[in-house]
Amino acid sequence: MAFRNGKTKVSAYYGVYRAFKSPNCVMSAEEREALKRQNSLHLLPAHHSQRSKMVAWVVSDMKAFNRRKELADAISKYVLVDTYGKHGMKCQKRWECFKVLSKQYKFYLSFENNNCEGYITEKFFVNALGYGMVPIVYGASREEFYNRAPPNSYIHVDDFENVEELTKYLQYLDKNDTAYATYFAWKEHGEILLWPRVDCRVCGMLHHSLQGKVPLPRNSYWDYYNKSITCSAKSRIKF
Repeated sequence: MAFRNGKTKVSAYYGVYRAFKSPNCVMSAEEREALKRQNSLHLLPAHHSQRSKMVAWVVSDMKAFNRRKELADAISKYVLVDTYGKHGMKCQKRWECFKVLSKQYKFYLSFENNNCEGYITEKFFVNALGYGMVPIVYGASREEFYNRAPPNSYIHVDDFENVEELTKYLQYLDKNDTAYATYFAWKEHGEILLWPRVDCRVCGMLHHSLQGKVPLPRNSYWDYYNKSITCSAKSRIKF
């Protein structure tokens, strides 16, 4: 996520992918293609053979700026999308919920509530990848996922012209374990690093060092996040 106020820009990311061989480099296009050719069936989750359902989504806000509900609804016209949370089916407490879902579903809608620069959160790194479901992503751009996410670990909606194309591809992967397994090949070549939220750490440090010395504002960090510069509701996929 990039915080901008005037000419100032501060980048803060929830997590990144680090390759074992070249931790400071982004994996090349040639290396990514090699991952797709790699036989990765042995990397599938142990419970994969038990999974009979397609797509899960845990969501609380149905009025997001980027119209993610409308996109999910469009996808559900072609494949079954089971929605959990405030406006859907009940699930257990947060992490227990994802443990249960991961044993039933192959894909997870990692849909952010805004399409913002660098905005890739736990919906991707933890909820999907952390529990062995392939994330279908909507939020940050394809370029940002390319640079920060594990290579070939996700399906970006903007790689498709329309929802029908996307869902046909999901149906193909659902029937082809070898192709589906390529989305786990990255596990042998790198790791995910999760970082504590920078905004919380900075606020905590300032409050600790300045307490009693100057009046401390009580603004939300969102007050310093200029959505007009860093966010957009636009998407390539038609829905």
